Order: sequence, then structure tokens, then C-alpha cells
Amino acid sequence: MAWLPGVRMRAFQLEQVFQNLIQNAVRYHSEPPPIVEITARRQGAEWLFAVRDNGIGIAPEYHEKIFAVFNRLHSQDEYPETGMGLAICRRCMERAGGQMWVESA
Repeated sequence: MAWLPGVRMRAFQLEQVFQNLIQNAVRYHSEPPPIVEITARRQGAEWLFAVRDNGIGIAPEYHEKIFAVFNRLHSQDEYPETGMGLAICRRCMERAGGQMWVESA
């Protein structure tokens, strides 16, 4: 039996974070099928969650831009999106005392 780590965060916010991250991983995959891997590991007194995918990638100069509300990297024709998902995710994590960042190639 596998146990999930306990986090101090409102359940609906944690759900929203994972829903947005998984939706993005599926929406922006590079080659079919989309592959999404979610891991959690203890790091001292905290938990480090990671979502890894075979996505199209994000250039380093956009790593912070993607977390700003209504900032989009693609046109509406390429990918219909609002530009709010990752901003909401980061805000939820920060309100819970956590952090959120991107690592991409």
C-alpha cells in the first residue's frame, strides 16, 4: 500500500494545482502520446512534488513569465488558453507556504 504525503493546504487548491499541471502536460506534449510522471519525495521536513512530461519545453527566458496572470507564450490559434493556470498554481503554493518553479530544456 502506498501512502500519499500530507500537506497543509486546502484540498480544492491542491486539486487545482495538480489539475492545471496535468492539463498543461497533456496539452503541450511534443510527441504522442503525452507522458506525465508525478513524484513526491521528502526533503527534510518538507515534501517536494514534481510533475515531469514530454512537453514542448519552455525557454529559460520565459521561466518566470509563465507564472504571471494573462501572460501567454503562444497565440490563441496555436493553443487556446487563458494564461491564468500557472499563475493560480503558484499563488496557491505560496499561500500554503510552498514554492513553485519550472525546470525545462
